[in-house]
Amino acid sequence: MTARAHVTLDIACRGVAVYLVDERADGTTALGQPVEIVMRTLGDDEQHAGWHEPTLRLPEPMARALLDALAKHFGGTSDVLTLRKDYMAERARVDAFIAHLTGGRHAQ
Repeated sequence: MTARAHVTLDIACRGVAVYLVDERADGTTALGQPVEIVMRTLGDDEQHAGWHEPTLRLPEPMARALLDALAKHFGGTSDVLTLRKDYMAERARVDAFIAHLTGGRHAQ
């Protein structure tokens, strides 16, 4: 199973539209059926009942594809190695800037 997800801006709902696709080993493709998540206000006697039924259930490969698509849409990444590379590049840039400001007297 190759799970793919795509996220786009959806002005109508002031949010995002999510598309889920499952490309199966047998060559078939399955598309996620549209669903509408309806939020309801809990009564006083239901305040702790909200987590008993999940709003959405996804197989793990589909959930990871959705995570990647959401991170890409919102300008981030879910890839830890990419994050680490970005942090190290930023650290090197800051170290060079501090060395410049201190005339090279900054201990690294």
